[in-house]
Amino acid sequence: MANEDKRTPGLDDAESIIEMRQRHLSIGLQMQRLACIALEELEAKVKVGEPLNLTADDAKALLSAGEQLERDALGKEPDDDNAPIPKKPN
Repeated sequence: MANEDKRTPGLDDAESIIEMRQRHLSIGLQMQRLACIALEELEAKVKVGEPLNLTADDAKALLSAGEQLERDALGKEPDDDNAPIPKKPN
């Protein structure tokens, strides 16, 4: 019983894991599309001076997500001052 396989067929076999990852990828892409639409709506409100109706927590989460995306794009960690800064393309 020492080498007993504790995996559940149909749940954690290779095919199920691949299906799960594909499903999660699809959902993640949908979430990104919706988030982009929401950002465009917020930008439109800012442009005409309408209130955004964001809570302080909403604004904090938006700022934090934006910072993380920027760091990821630049290949930097929050405390990584020595990461190379890529040059702008011509």
